[in-house]
Amino acid sequence: SLLHEHIVRVFDYGTADENIGFVVMELLDGLSLAEELEEHKHLSTERTVFIGRQVCNGLAAAHARDIYHRDIKPGNIVLAEGQRHRDFVKLLDFGIAKLATDDPAKIAATAKGMTLGTPQYMSPEQAQGAHIDARSDIYQVGLLLYEMLVGEPPFEHANAVSVMAMHLSATPRPIRERRPSVPVELDAIVQRCLAKRPADRFQTADDL
Repeated sequence: SLLHEHIVRVFDYGTADENIGFVVMELLDGLSLAEELEEHKHLSTERTVFIGRQVCNGLAAAHARDIYHRDIKPGNIVLAEGQRHRDFVKLLDFGIAKLATDDPAKIAATAKGMTLGTPQYMSPEQAQGAHIDARSDIYQVGLLLYEMLVGEPPFEHANAVSVMAMHLSATPRPIRERRPSVPVELDAIVQRCLAKRPADRFQTADDL
């Protein structure tokens, strides 16, 4: 149901022999953002903003259909080649997306109370198994912007539960303390995305 230039296109799906499910998607050439960060450590301010805007555009289209991604991270973003411009974003893997409406296709794992996602990139409400809406994705975009600018997520620990606890209570270190060349305004935008209370964040991807 999602047709947007910054969301990977799904052409078909079904069940093959031996009840193996399959999805047919567009073939993309390019590196994931995770691979790009592994090679370059962090990105320039200009590149970060350019990529971040495209991620927000794709999310705005999903949110307009009451679909929330819930697993935004560098590995789920491809900088596709052969597109209109360099660093053309394709957002992948809506595999644990939350459908807000009572859609019969909604899988049980999206029910309230289930904790799904990647601990380093979870919103506080995800870590609590609480209600999820567009502002959870906004938090994850904040984590993404932070990592693009600094080179690592704001919260890291070998223990996944400890990382989830940090999302609930720890204050991320300001970006400019780690990379002073980042503009004050951009640091403030990321900090607002990373507010613990959803009401304190940007309320929509378009606003962000």
